[in-house]
Formats: sequence, structure tokens, C-alpha cells
Amino acid sequence: MSFLSSLNSLTQESFIDAQKQLHEVMLLTLANLFVMALSCSLAILLSWPPVPFILNIVITITLLFTLSSKLKAAVENNDTSNLRLFYFGLFSWIGYSVYPFIYSFILVVPNGALLMTIAAISTIVLTATLALFSYLEFRNNNIATYNLARPIISSLVIGIIAIGLLNFFLHIPALLLLKGIGGAFLFSIFLMSDITSYLATNQNITDTNSKEAHKIVASGAIALDIINIFISILEIFAACKDDKSRASISNSIGRIFTLFIGPLIALGAILGINTIFNKRSSEVTPTSSTGNIGSGNFASRGQNQGSFSGTYNVLGRGPNNQAVNSSNGVNQTL
Repeated sequence: MSFLSSLNSLTQESFIDAQKQLHEVMLLTLANLFVMALSCSLAILLSWPPVPFILNIVITITLLFTLSSKLKAAVENNDTSNLRLFYFGLFSWIGYSVYPFIYSFILVVPNGALLMTIAAISTIVLTATLALFSYLEFRNNNIATYNLARPIISSLVIGIIAIGLLNFFLHIPALLLLKGIGGAFLFSIFLMSDITSYLATNQNITDTNSKEAHKIVASGAIALDIINIFISILEIFAACKDDKSRASISNSIGRIFTLFIGPLIALGAILGINTIFNKRSSEVTPTSSTGNIGSGNFASRGQNQGSFSGTYNVLGRGPNNQAVNSSNGVNQTL
């Protein structure tokens, strides 16, 4: 039975248990974040050499592939202690990997320490708000949208990673700002999806060891979401660090508007105006009176005909050039 179908049978006891499980997974998430922050702080204080970019990617991918085997072994051997230690090691490596960015942010960006504190507080408030909102969505059984949107969000995250790799070589503030805004938004959605998915899936797990392994994996995913939100906020601050960067962003936005958005708006306006005129030109308003100047009617005399009344507008006489004969009510072609 899938976690979506199990939502219909949730009871009040299930919601209380879900609240307890959310509390436990967030505590384990805080432990992962503490290990990451401790590793980053030690790397800064001890001036450890930064890891080369390519080597960082290779080691990170290797750790992620190792994670799946560790998870399988933990479930089969009914022992999750090694899995928890592996996650602590993973976040220690993540802290060591991001320390060059954190260190350079403090040194290069004006008021870097203050901005980092603001980013940390913003991340904490945002995480608490999203966690509470996710729990309320779970209680109201409104979680299908977050899980159905995960493939789309995953594709967009790949785009964010591509922008980051491009900016690694080009160093354009506008790209960094775009990556920061997009990353903060996408990983906020991922955070809500991870929490709601954990709460829903956890209802179907009866084995205690499997529940513990599931909690450890969920805490790791939530911690990664929080770290990416924090880094994205720092990237927004870094992109707007001085007047030169802000001027570069303004110029980039201006060029994008001039090359792409401006012509699209102009084309849309032209097509819209043309559609309005075509619609008005095809409308005919019949009338039964003659000589009414206020309503735009006029009276004329045809050969061997009675008094004719025609309807006009600024675009022409109407379709098929027809008017209404006021004497007998029959349409006549002029």
C-alpha cells in the first residue's frame, strides 16, 4: 500500500505519532548540522588546505554511492549505528568542502560575518515555518502535490547545478544571484516534500529497525535541504556585495530584457491588439430604427426600395456588407 492511499485511514493517534516522529527526525537533523558546522569551523581555524574542485565532486559521488550499500546493510543486519556514523562522516566531509566558500564570504563580502548571521537566522526561521506548514499539510492530507512535483523540481535542480558550474568559470554576479534565488526556492519545496514524504511513508513501516533507518535517511535529506537553503541565501548576499556587482546585475537584467523579454512583450501586445480589432470588425449590432445619430444609424433611400437603415462602426460595415431593411425587417445586400 502506497503512502498516499494510507492517508485515508489515519487516526488521531497516527497524527500524535507523526508529531513525535517529526520531533525525533528534526533532532537528528540538528545533530547532522552540528557535525557539519563543527567540521567547517575546524577547517577554518586550522587553515586546512581546500579540496580541489574535481576531487571534491569525485569524493562526494563516491560517498553517495556508498550510502545505498550502507543503508541496505543496516536493514539486513538490524544495526543502524554504522549508518548513523556514516552520515556523521558524510556531513563532516560536507563541512570541510564548503569551508572555502564560507571563509571567502567572511573575508570578501562587506559585513560578511553580520550577513552570515542574518542568513543563519533566516534559515532557522524558514525551516521552522516550513516544517510546521508541512506537518499541517500532512494532517489535512494535502501532500500529494509536493510528491508529484519532485521529478520536476529535480530537473530544475540540475539546471541550478549547471548555472553554478557555468558561473564557476565566468564569475557573473547575475548568474550567482539567479542560482541563489532559484536554489532557495527549490530547496524550500524539497524540504516540505521530504518532511511530508517521511511522515506519510513512516505510517506503513512496522519494523522498528526499518523505522530507525528511515529516520536516519530522512534526517540526512532534510539536513542537505537546510544547508542548500543557507548557501543559497549567502549566494544572494554575495551577488549583491558591492556597487560594482549590483551595477553588473542591473546591466545583465537590462540586456536580458532588451534581447528577450522586451521583444516578446511587444510581439504579444501587437498580436493582442490585432485580435481585438479583428473581433470588433466581426461584430454586427442590429437595429430597427432610422435616423438615430446617437446610436450610429443612418437613413438612406435605395432604388425602388423603402427606407433603409444601416449599422456602421470605425472598421467598416460588418460581415458580407449587410444592413437591415427597416420597412420589412428583411436583410438586404447593399
